[in-house]
Amino acid sequence: MPVEDKGVTRRDFLRWGSAAAGGTTLTLSGCGTGEHPLARQQDAEAVWGRGAGQWIPSCCNMRGGQCGILVHVVAGKVVKIEPNPWNPNNYSNISSDFFAGYTQEHGCGEGAAICAKGNAGILQLYDPERVRRPLKHTNPDKSVGADPRWQEITWEQALEEIAQRLRQLREQGKAHKLLWISEDHSFTHIQADFCKLYGTPNYGMHSNLCDVGRKASFLCVVGDERPLADFVQSRYIML
Repeated sequence: MPVEDKGVTRRDFLRWGSAAAGGTTLTLSGCGTGEHPLARQQDAEAVWGRGAGQWIPSCCNMRGGQCGILVHVVAGKVVKIEPNPWNPNNYSNISSDFFAGYTQEHGCGEGAAICAKGNAGILQLYDPERVRRPLKHTNPDKSVGADPRWQEITWEQALEEIAQRLRQLREQGKAHKLLWISEDHSFTHIQADFCKLYGTPNYGMHSNLCDVGRKASFLCVVGDERPLADFVQSRYIML
């Protein structure tokens, strides 16, 4: 069916063509709510060759960015991940023209994308070697090369045993011996608050290491440790 018959714009055609080709930089973006164009049954069948299924909004946790995504679920299985046109978290140009071209139907006009890690989320989800339940190290011998004797336990048992050990450590006045390391952006405030209430200063995250150098460089050069890039207005970008 010709694209013109569906009243599709040139931008829609390019966007869907990139999606069908498996491209990672899709011109989708957003900052509100609305129906995803491919959620319409006839459009999904035309572009993907299959029924629309469900487009479920979520956030990508393949890295710390927490980009907004739409997860295409068909018959209970994830088959595609796209940027969310109405979520500003994965919009590459947060600037004065953020709402330029914004529509309720399609979201913001330009700039949304998910990286290769985001697209690899399906591979991680269905990896045959993925650990799906807690495993307990049961061998008292912790030396290198020793069989850990992993034992599968329930989530309830895992949480109870962890809480019990944390409780014992704190009751013995050794809360400061707890070392907690996390990734960036992934509920860091909750984790930092827990460590503070628990009584340990040993909370480390991404910004304690490599991100510090980047922020210090930006601060010295442009006066802002995390400036927002204006890619749309740029004529040249040097990486």
